[in-house]
Amino acid sequence: MKMSKVRINTDKLQVTFVPETKDNQGKMFFWLPPRYEEFSIEKVLRELIKSLSDSDSHFHIKGFRERYIPQLLNRWLKPVTVSHQWEDYKICFRLEIPFGPLKDGGKWRISYLLQAADDPSLLVPSEKVWRSSKRELRFLNRTFKEPQEKLLMGLTEASNIFPPLAESLKTARPSYVKMNVNEAWNFIKEAVPVLQESGFVVLLPQEFTRAGQRRIKARMRVGSGKSQDTGGVGAGKFGLSSLIDYQWEVALGDETLSVSEFKQIAHLKQPLVYWRDQWVMIDPKEVTQIKELFDKAISGKLTLQEALSASLLGRKEHSDLQTPVEVIATGNMKALLDTLKSNETLKPIRTPSTFRGKLRPYQKRGLVWLNGMTDLGFGVCLADDMGLGKTIQVIAWLLHRKKLLANNSRPVLVVCPTSVLGNWQKEIERFGPNLPVIRHHGLNRARLKKSLRKSFSPHTVVLTTYSLARRDRELLSQIEWGGVILDEAQNIKNPFSQQARATRQFKAQNKIALTGTPVENRLSELWSIFEFLNPHFLGPLKQFKRKLAFPIERYKDPEATEKLQKLTAPFLLRRLKTDRSIITDLPEKNEMKVFCTLTQEQATLYQALLNETMERIEKSEGMARRGLILSLITSLKQICNHPSLYLRENASLSSRSGKLERLVEMSEEVIEEKGYALIFTQFREMGYLSGKRRPRRK
Repeated sequence: MKMSKVRINTDKLQVTFVPETKDNQGKMFFWLPPRYEEFSIEKVLRELIKSLSDSDSHFHIKGFRERYIPQLLNRWLKPVTVSHQWEDYKICFRLEIPFGPLKDGGKWRISYLLQAADDPSLLVPSEKVWRSSKRELRFLNRTFKEPQEKLLMGLTEASNIFPPLAESLKTARPSYVKMNVNEAWNFIKEAVPVLQESGFVVLLPQEFTRAGQRRIKARMRVGSGKSQDTGGVGAGKFGLSSLIDYQWEVALGDETLSVSEFKQIAHLKQPLVYWRDQWVMIDPKEVTQIKELFDKAISGKLTLQEALSASLLGRKEHSDLQTPVEVIATGNMKALLDTLKSNETLKPIRTPSTFRGKLRPYQKRGLVWLNGMTDLGFGVCLADDMGLGKTIQVIAWLLHRKKLLANNSRPVLVVCPTSVLGNWQKEIERFGPNLPVIRHHGLNRARLKKSLRKSFSPHTVVLTTYSLARRDRELLSQIEWGGVILDEAQNIKNPFSQQARATRQFKAQNKIALTGTPVENRLSELWSIFEFLNPHFLGPLKQFKRKLAFPIERYKDPEATEKLQKLTAPFLLRRLKTDRSIITDLPEKNEMKVFCTLTQEQATLYQALLNETMERIEKSEGMARRGLILSLITSLKQICNHPSLYLRENASLSSRSGKLERLVEMSEEVIEEKGYALIFTQFREMGYLSGKRRPRRK
């Protein structure tokens, strides 16, 4: 049996162990007899707890009086270490609720039964057990061996877990035990998990099962009563610092209670209440906490960050309550939530007429998403797979922004790796030629705020690199940017790096991150990107690691995984080339095999090497034979590429390889059409050879 918590009360010489169950509700107690007061109880308890928690699980007996402790421990552990089920049946406890309110002193009752191991629906009442012979019981073509003896033995052990059961053992034929409402509550709250772990079967009424129970709980309604329009462009209606109204209410299951009804239930001060023709579990601690919560304030305000995360999750932790609070979005918050959860509700827009190109259908959807989310005031991450055109979607967004925000001519900062800085400039010149571009890079870059601002014309796009964003953070953080765009945003995956800290200092109306790999190794990388986009939305890093990252990375916790997905999904658009909705939008893949003839030199080398190596292979065996075969395959591939690759020489390349000649011809065609080509080769040296044999320019 696993123990999750240990509490000590040395005044009463009591150790309380809370078993690690699904609900962590069960408790077990271990009392030391009064005669142990003669020696240090604290020392004994420390040794006992150490044996339970350390790698060394032995409890060492050091004194004469301590020799009784193992006996007491064995007696205490017996109910949970002995399996109370046999090959053909188990002992079963069924809680029976009274009919109607307990006005006449009625009692709750636990009945005893036997349950067939292979058929849980087959239950034998204990009355039949006592009417049978002592050795076996025949019931519905089943034979239960030694039922009376085993039932008594099980009841005795179960009474150590739930003491009220011992009252029934005073009778000759125990069949049930009656309880008051507090004992019934203790049975449900504390004894049931431990009995189930000990091998007993417990049957509870539908009202008290996890699926059917109706518990009283505090509920939070977030958002104003009237729905607010979330459409429009550039309004920036929402910011994480905005304040959202909330109001407390009490619910019994799905039914909302009035304040007077709640006070009426609280006045009863009972854990099990008969309310509206049904029994309901009322945890006295929860009722007290809710009452104190209502006494403080019935309504208040939350920041949008708190309200949005709580609404996305549907619950919120509260310091005054032991369980998370259910959250219901209403009014403007519900309208915002519907927009975030379904991209279909975003306002459709047309591709800007100034865009010199054609967006594919999925890229148009990306443009609508970028515009809608930034219009709401949120930072977003476009995490499309590599090759799906993240750059041109952003260029289209910049052109749309320029068209509709004529009065807001703030510049936009694009931070990217040095290797793609030139590509950004070329792509803007190709697809958005009317966007002014400044390269804040190189020795001539503007170093002063005043000189950089003088260079701005309306909607200027400033291109810079991550290294310069770090070095010039003081300059760049003083400018009010219309937007800050991070390309290859995995460059800020380390939240403690100077690059990440620098980008978080930039002030911008809109923030966009572009990356095909939002998470490469750890979830803290995702936190770093979101901290740039929507500061503090995922909470402090330590809290994020403790509640989400560690449970997901170490234990694959499905609940934590679902929670993270709910929080991040609205702000992250991730599409892969393998997605069905994307495949239909992509052009058809054309594969064409080109057969190249070997030159005379290649054919001669090929045959000579083949003949020589095959003779050596026939004379070898084992690993040597396998090595020769592998070496032969590699060398033949090199000869087919170019003789110089196999001979390792720097002689003339022309007219010696049919494959290289065809590659040059294809490259010339690409250059003629002003296109691009990506060439793959198994051998790095072949790339160098191809570089020497440059295509002819006309």
